[in-house]
Amino acid sequence: MCGICGKLSYDGTPIEEDLLRKMCQSISYRGPDDVGIYVNREGSVGKTHIGLGHTRLSIIDLSAAGHQPMCNEDGSVWITYNGEIYNFKKLKAQLERKGHHFKSNTDTEVILHLYEEKGIQSVEELNGMFAFALWDEKASRLWVCRDRIGIKPLVYYWDGRHFAFASEIKTILCDPGIPKKLDYKALQLYLAFGYVPAPYTIFEQIKKVEPGQFLLFENKELKVRR
Repeated sequence: MCGICGKLSYDGTPIEEDLLRKMCQSISYRGPDDVGIYVNREGSVGKTHIGLGHTRLSIIDLSAAGHQPMCNEDGSVWITYNGEIYNFKKLKAQLERKGHHFKSNTDTEVILHLYEEKGIQSVEELNGMFAFALWDEKASRLWVCRDRIGIKPLVYYWDGRHFAFASEIKTILCDPGIPKKLDYKALQLYLAFGYVPAPYTIFEQIKKVEPGQFLLFENKELKVRR
């Protein structure tokens, strides 16, 4: 397994690298082999700032070519990803026939090129278990997606201006700007059922991305789709 995290800001507040490193450190055991961070320092799409973090457990392509967050050739699309795409070799061969060039043997890079080819419809081609966040700088689009069965965990916070996501709740709580308020409705559900059902978590404003669900941020708006 690996660990993913990140933050999106729509109010012009830059994303601090120290925060991302702290978030990654909180889930270092998920990916002890490598740590990576990406921040769009210039906020080149108006006041939108994005930061992505990744802790890597090297399984497919153990080389440095598998470092994440990973980008496409021109650096306009970035991804932080946790999972395994079982049909990635078949998809890679199809993409190569269409002229795509790869610098690694990872399934991560296949998702990047598949997105370039088919956009968010590319998820329909993926057979596997996954949780990922993909940032398209040119479109000012953040796409956060979880596999159909929900094998890979993914939680998020959204208050209308700031969005944060991670593999685990405690990673989101590394951000001092995110309130740590108990959700009493979730507590009631926990006492009734012995667990907190999706989309709730024990904290207000922190939700689970449900199995087979993705979040899409465009034009400063959040869309939730199956």
